[in-house]
Amino acid sequence: MTDHAALCVLNLVRKKVIGPNSFGMFIYGGSVEDISEDIFNMWIELLLESPEINAISVAMDLFYFYYIHYSSKHTMPKELALKILTHKSLFQKVDIKSRNQRDDYDWAEIGKVFLNLYPDRAMEITDIVLKNFGKEDRIFARFHSHSGDLHNEIAKK
Repeated sequence: MTDHAALCVLNLVRKKVIGPNSFGMFIYGGSVEDISEDIFNMWIELLLESPEINAISVAMDLFYFYYIHYSSKHTMPKELALKILTHKSLFQKVDIKSRNQRDDYDWAEIGKVFLNLYPDRAMEITDIVLKNFGKEDRIFARFHSHSGDLHNEIAKK
């Protein structure tokens, strides 16, 4: 996808012609690989501002594929990653069935890279993990949750 096309999609979402979850159609197949980092991050910011329940799932999927999966030439941005990892909708009571199956995996993988790049910010992740640990209706709720891997990484720091 070109930057021009990515901006067109962004403007369609801003004008409410399409919903923010429409960004989800670009998750697979390398569609976002060639978008400039500034424009890609505008997509993520817009998703993080969205009140739609699945917007955080789309944001995490896109962020994971752009910064981790494709062996990105870009360094994960500290503040944007922290906004994702601590997004309030991940730690609110919701029906477990309404969560995307990849949520805990994406969250844990983003968190691991974040901790490796920014170990000085580990306490911010630790704080939110401890406040929500054991609450079955949060990001950690799935049996065999990948977030347990991140808990172990935090403990090592």
